[in-house]
Amino acid sequence: MGKTLSKLPKSKLEEIEALLNAAQQEESEKKQYDDAIAAADVLCNKEDWFGAKDKYALALSYESS
Repeated sequence: MGKTLSKLPKSKLEEIEALLNAAQQEESEKKQYDDAIAAADVLCNKEDWFGAKDKYALALSYESS
């Protein structure tokens, strides 16, 4: 009984750590997505169509992750 109980906190800590890492990764990808969209919008306003297209494509790669 003692060994089973002592495994529980470690197991829960590992589970929480994994969830926190996943949330941090998702937040990082969201920021990269937002940055790529903002850069693409700027390029679009400058009529840099090729540059804008590349940035929008980059944004899509973050969205599908």
